[in-house]
Amino acid sequence: MTTLQGKSVAVIGAGVSGLAAAYRLQQKGAKVTVFEKRDYLGGRTRTVRMGEYAFDVGALVMLPTYKHVYSLIRELGIEGHIHETKPSLAIVRDGKRHSFDYAHPYKSALTTKLLSWPSKLKMLKVLPVLFKYWPQLNYENWGNLHELDHETTHDWVARELNQEIDDYVANPFIRINSLTDTHKAPIGEWIWQLAIYQSPHIFQLDKGMVFYAESLAKGLDVRLNAKVDKVVNESGRAVVTVNGTTDSFDACVLAVPPRFAHEITPSITPEQEKYFSGVEPVSVITLHLGLAKKPDIADSIIMFPEKESRDLLDILLDHNKGPGRAPPGKAAIAIQATMEWTAAHANDSDEQIVDALLKLAEPYLGDVRGDIEVSYVNRWDYVCAITHPGYMRLIGDYMRTRNLNQPLFFCGDFFSGGIEGATLSGLNAHLDVERFLTQQSSTNTAIPPSRLAA
Repeated sequence: MTTLQGKSVAVIGAGVSGLAAAYRLQQKGAKVTVFEKRDYLGGRTRTVRMGEYAFDVGALVMLPTYKHVYSLIRELGIEGHIHETKPSLAIVRDGKRHSFDYAHPYKSALTTKLLSWPSKLKMLKVLPVLFKYWPQLNYENWGNLHELDHETTHDWVARELNQEIDDYVANPFIRINSLTDTHKAPIGEWIWQLAIYQSPHIFQLDKGMVFYAESLAKGLDVRLNAKVDKVVNESGRAVVTVNGTTDSFDACVLAVPPRFAHEITPSITPEQEKYFSGVEPVSVITLHLGLAKKPDIADSIIMFPEKESRDLLDILLDHNKGPGRAPPGKAAIAIQATMEWTAAHANDSDEQIVDALLKLAEPYLGDVRGDIEVSYVNRWDYVCAITHPGYMRLIGDYMRTRNLNQPLFFCGDFFSGGIEGATLSGLNAHLDVERFLTQQSSTNTAIPPSRLAA
């Protein structure tokens, strides 16, 4: 149904969120132009290919809860590239790996020596909280969890559970998913993570995570190396300046990190100003390695609680995660540093980064220097936002007070999280744009939102 025939829409950012919005808008008949400042598309679903190896340098997995992602994958006709896996993950305690096998979750939970039996029983206290907030634990936006936004994960777990659970369950999961720690992340974030990871399996794309973004982008007018300098609302039209050249569109979708949106868009509401200006980015350095032989480790990921390592977040054994990452018999490894270590080593050369991270990982991987065939140092300046108590309430305030009767619309995974959050936000932005453009001739009353079910 081509309801937007003859309308022009600019989309700023060629990550999953922007591409999902652009894909749907073009289906509705709009003339869509996607501007991306980098020389590649996909955003944080980027896959770097080096010879026989494919490194997912951003998003790592797809979860069974990603229903909008899988719906689009089927629509795009690429479901044959999805593979279900049941990985084993390990959490380090006292220098030893304690594995949790997703293929046998109950047995692993009962037999693991990561936690004492009193702590295992204490974990049952989380179940009533999950059941109570289950309807709000979705990917629409984290603002729905404002009741769990009043204190840090550390404070809640220490009070309701115990310190052992904070140290060896909550802390490593917050670190691997949010890249911060339990002293920063609100308790709602950990409860949300427990809900979305409740399934005993994950999915992988055999062509790398970027294949989803590449499939969305097929047939779209995507312009790389196109840096947007400014986006303003002028008389109900979106005026966009790209690489010094200005053009006018009927609407514009900004699918960029909050700080960048704040820098290029003066036409925002006070609530947007409060939220966008307060977002601090997480920056991390990750070392990706292609090895001539596999380490003798069956786990897909090794997670490090802060008590075990202040410098390492995780070691990902990508070849154990899914097909297509490394040739048979060889290994694809990622070593991810904390944001504190990243800040301290931001000016180091790639050679220095490789040497330092190999030394940190050696007690767990062994000395793999002689097996390295390729290496790649990835430096993300924005992976996600640093969350804190009150962060979810800020998102809720922003979502409730958006002005949808104007041509500028925002989307991104910073409203929720993961590829599903980014996809859903982009699809919802398409609905907002469509509603705005089809009702421009109506009165200037606020247009109520039209959201997809999460």
